[in-house]
Amino acid sequence: MELNGNITLRYYGPELINVESDPVTDDDLEWLPNLKPMMLKIMREAGGVGLAAPQVGVFKNFVLIELRNGTVIDLVNPEITRLYGKETAAMEGCLSIPPAGNQCPVPRTEFIDIEAEGILYERRKWKFTHEDARVVQHELDHLTGTFFIDRVPEKKRRVVLEQFESWKRSMELGGSHAENPGARTVSCR
Repeated sequence: MELNGNITLRYYGPELINVESDPVTDDDLEWLPNLKPMMLKIMREAGGVGLAAPQVGVFKNFVLIELRNGTVIDLVNPEITRLYGKETAAMEGCLSIPPAGNQCPVPRTEFIDIEAEGILYERRKWKFTHEDARVVQHELDHLTGTFFIDRVPEKKRRVVLEQFESWKRSMELGGSHAENPGARTVSCR
């Protein structure tokens, strides 16, 4: 794959829904380090705390996450090894389903263990808790084409999608993409 510098945030639609990403292979390690700063820029400009490669049109198992302590980590080929703890609902939104503030409560487990590689490190084990666990679960969902609205009742899903459709219509009528195009991946920060 060749990156041309035109990596942009993709919005909710058929090309992202229920689409499985492919594993990152050794061949991808040539261009993957160049993708990370582009994704980080998009994530920060949009006010997000996580971004998955499919959200920028790269259907590979790669995500960036900014932890609560401010550290940004990259996860290559992440695999969930354990989900545990109590399930609680907290507000979530998604950069791919604007506008900012388009959120609803989503149930997630409070702890997640994963194994993943990184661009600059070997495969290792990670343990995430509370809000970091929520962000990880949200971003890993994108690798299978799952969105936060797939995890909520139909009524809440409809409200989020109606706001998104209204936002899309306003953009088609000349609205500005300069405004923050999406909600923080998790609003309870």
